Amino acid sequence: IFNTFFFFFKQKTAYEISACLVGSEMCIRDRYQRRVHGDNCKRVPSQFGMNRTRRVFFYVTMGTLTGLASQGFRWQYTKYQLAKRKWEKIYESLDKNKPTNISSLNLEEFPWASSEEALHEWEYKLVEVSGEFNKDELLLVRRTHDLRMGFMLLSNFKVDGIAKNNEVAVKIGWVPMDLATKTFGNLTEDEETHLLRKSVEEALKTRKFICLVRRSEQFDLIDKDNPEPQPVAGQGVKVIHSIYLPLAARLFGKKSPQYLGAYLEKIRMFNEDQASDELVYPLISTKETFFKPYLTPKKHQEYAIFWGSCTLIGLSTLILFYLKHQ
Repeated sequence: IFNTFFFFFKQKTAYEISACLVGSEMCIRDRYQRRVHGDNCKRVPSQFGMNRTRRVFFYVTMGTLTGLASQGFRWQYTKYQLAKRKWEKIYESLDKNKPTNISSLNLEEFPWASSEEALHEWEYKLVEVSGEFNKDELLLVRRTHDLRMGFMLLSNFKVDGIAKNNEVAVKIGWVPMDLATKTFGNLTEDEETHLLRKSVEEALKTRKFICLVRRSEQFDLIDKDNPEPQPVAGQGVKVIHSIYLPLAARLFGKKSPQYLGAYLEKIRMFNEDQASDELVYPLISTKETFFKPYLTPKKHQEYAIFWGSCTLIGLSTLILFYLKHQ
């Protein structure tokens, strides 16, 4: 954008031959205003060397772009500060590796379901639950992982120790798109699909695991345009584009308001001796990978540096332009 304005407003030199000159004499002039009095030719230099309208337009446009860049910097820097505090809390919870056993508390309802303040307090906390998956309730959520397209598996889980409304959505893990399409679209049956089916069945048999409490994601516009999600490959498991809990609750047939606040992300506390299991699908989130689809403090910092640089370039351009044309 800045290069475009430099090119457009760059001072051009006009070579004109004055009508009042004869012979081989030439008058080469740059942005002169001419006043002709009879047969005489006077050349009066322009005060600023640029058309006033263009100069004002340049100031307004460049000033507006610089102002927008400064607002972008301010917004990203604020987000960076907030995210930094939040993620320090998250990693502190993960480093302690002391999850709260929800099932042993014998609660009337999930502790994060009572209010927005409670959800804010429990978000990203490490918890341990025991109960049972509903094997017939499964959704695919589009999600990129390490630049590969794929799906997160979302299922419904009944938690022991909760007196009422004890069901919650659980994100089990990630599967690459080609393998998920073949398996959950019932397109083919080979060794890969057989292994995936078996591993998913084993995951759904799990009765006790550690997970993170996560807030419902925002409603995806693609789901808005397609209110009735379609099955993968035209058959089999349905596909949605975000873990928007009101939509998941409708597809799972859940009507409890408590279902809408938060879901659980199954997480494996990653150790060196488990490295060989990392590529077994579905990939379970770990401390090192669960944040990848989200804006971390580092990302906000990078965006803040970018917009801050744009702001400095804009200010420098305006100052140099003013000094050159005053």
